[in-house]
Amino acid sequence: MVIKYSKTKKQITLHKNSRWAYKCDHFSTAKYSGLYYYGESKGNSLIIPINSKNGFLMIKQYRYLKRKLSIEFPCGWIIKEKNPILTAKKELIEETGYITGKIKKIGGFEALAGSFKNTCTVFLAKQLTKKHSDIGQKNEMIMGLKKVNANEIEKLIGCGKIWSGQTLAAWTIYKNYIKNHKK
Repeated sequence: MVIKYSKTKKQITLHKNSRWAYKCDHFSTAKYSGLYYYGESKGNSLIIPINSKNGFLMIKQYRYLKRKLSIEFPCGWIIKEKNPILTAKKELIEETGYITGKIKKIGGFEALAGSFKNTCTVFLAKQLTKKHSDIGQKNEMIMGLKKVNANEIEKLIGCGKIWSGQTLAAWTIYKNYIKNHKK
């Protein structure tokens, strides 16, 4: 439900690249007017690849801004595809070398609702087939793959080795999905 609480008087794009734009809205409400700075993108797609009955495929990626390794589910910006499911399939093969025979949308979320318009759509990928070993693009700094089960994911979260907010949110969505879709 959209609440008509504020009115945008003017919107300015301050910077734009292939992934997102930095914007400023001049807005007003009944009691206040001002500037609101934020980022906006077409969104991104995160894939939870299941490679066996209870096995998950994750990537080990060096995150420059934090200067440390992160264990994550594959994820990427919606750019040329303009479609979450096509982006999910593209990111899966780029970041892991696998393709999927079965993909399903299981949810979505806004990671930074107060500062960035960026819906992350979460997919579950099954029936994985290895296509190649060349993973990641040069600028992604993917260091390898990690095959884990659900208990190992919980332990990696507990000890801080899985710390990416997107992966944590997607894992919560996955656990809720499984709980509500048991046969």
